[in-house]
Amino acid sequence: MSKKRLLVIVLILSMSSLGILFTGCSKQEDNKAATNQEGSGKYAKKYTYTINSMYAGQQKDKNRFYDFISKKFNIELEIRPVNWGDWNEKVRIWVASGDMPEVLRMDLQGYNYPEFASWAEQGVFKELPDELLSNYPNLKRLNEQLVSDEYVKVNDKRYAWLASIQKADYNNVSTMKFYYRKDWAKKVGIYHENNEYTFEELKAMAKAFVEEDVSGTGKTSGIGGIGWAFPWFAGIYQTNPSWEDYTLKDGKYVWGPGEPDMVKSIKEIKEWYDSGILWKDQPIAQNNDAANKFISGQLGIYFNNWTSYSLFEETVKPFEAANPGLKAEDAIAPMFVKGPQGTPQERKIMAIQGTDYWSATMFRADMSDEKLKRWLEVWDWLASEEGRNYTHYGIKGEDWKYDENGNVIPLWPEKEDGTLQAPSDIRADWVGVVNDSPEWEFSNPGYGDYTRKIIADVYDRLSQEDVYLKPTGKEQYKVNFFSGPMKNRYGAFSHKVNDKITELIVSSSADDIEKDWNDFVKSMRPKVQKVVDELNENLR
Repeated sequence: MSKKRLLVIVLILSMSSLGILFTGCSKQEDNKAATNQEGSGKYAKKYTYTINSMYAGQQKDKNRFYDFISKKFNIELEIRPVNWGDWNEKVRIWVASGDMPEVLRMDLQGYNYPEFASWAEQGVFKELPDELLSNYPNLKRLNEQLVSDEYVKVNDKRYAWLASIQKADYNNVSTMKFYYRKDWAKKVGIYHENNEYTFEELKAMAKAFVEEDVSGTGKTSGIGGIGWAFPWFAGIYQTNPSWEDYTLKDGKYVWGPGEPDMVKSIKEIKEWYDSGILWKDQPIAQNNDAANKFISGQLGIYFNNWTSYSLFEETVKPFEAANPGLKAEDAIAPMFVKGPQGTPQERKIMAIQGTDYWSATMFRADMSDEKLKRWLEVWDWLASEEGRNYTHYGIKGEDWKYDENGNVIPLWPEKEDGTLQAPSDIRADWVGVVNDSPEWEFSNPGYGDYTRKIIADVYDRLSQEDVYLKPTGKEQYKVNFFSGPMKNRYGAFSHKVNDKITELIVSSSADDIEKDWNDFVKSMRPKVQKVVDELNENLR
């Protein structure tokens, strides 16, 4: 067991939609002392905030935690609901119409950064200077851990609070990877107890699964993945990890898809498709179609972004329900794949570095200083040890207690599978102060022992020195959040690239695919070169 895992001595429960971290437990004031009596004391003046949330119904309706915070800080929320499908569009409409909620959460990424920067320059958002954050020690600590914060600033001013994912100790590694049917691997004679495989063994295993119809259904498929990760997960990032967007090469920025190495990657995925090791419906699959095949026992290797939730709730539980008598721990395992021969990542376990934050929160420019300070006090408490105990466990005395050693003990009922049932009436989204930490991922008592162990093993393995980490970091943030006329107009052409690759995989012959791809690159070059020139003129 690693030193990191030995540090995790307390089982903690977090509400995944809150995105709040646990770093310890604290014997602090009890509920009665912590709760402000409305109309008196420090928080005598009541504030009502308009916010947007994906969890509008859970945020207030019969929500004990909302009631607790509302009373403690003397605040109320007026919530505007959003969902994954309309989130970004609603943000645009609100800002354009001058009807932005006072607390606005946004999925701030490189592709929409120019929009955000333009809004900031127009005076839409309230600035969050260093001296303001210094008044809130827990927020200041979280902010100082972020590399991305400096690059998201507009004219050296901070307008967005980035919600840290707290993975600095793990190189901000992403858990996007393959999981596989280890019981099938044993049947076809390609199994390693440490779950480590060469790129060539990955393909050989998938081929054997299909040829031997290991599922016994006549419908066995080799490799599939979640829809949004196609086509790059299927042989592209393994053979050419710098293929996407704009990257430095020999001291100059280039467009990754237009580099010669990309042809090799296109041929690789074409080989997967033509040989049958890639699930034949993957090019037209919806997000969760491959997951359903994996769960039902027809797919041998599956790519996804594996959190403890996606592993336990979306995979382990439905897998065991669909395959009576078969335990997930006997059948499913993470797959650590080494880079192909002849690449920089040869003999190294491949991994992807994610961003150090997820989502951003902005405040409307006309919010008063005092009203903003009250919100930041709420956040600072939520990010404290005491606040985390409440957000992870629920209400002290009702949902959890301290033992004689100061450890938090959940008081939740036990489910049939032996895990504990977290309170369902305290879940809420407090607009992204911070996201869950890896320690929470493998300490959540609401998930099974196998899930917690596997997630911990993945983080441990992907943090070791022999891992080839496709980086994000400063250089990528610099490009992602660069704002210039050409890049703002054209972006990185990612959708066009993905659509073209998918088209060629399905419709081009193996003999013609190189010419067809080069023709596409040639057609894109006039626009692409404008962005490349702009980057080289401004970022070198």
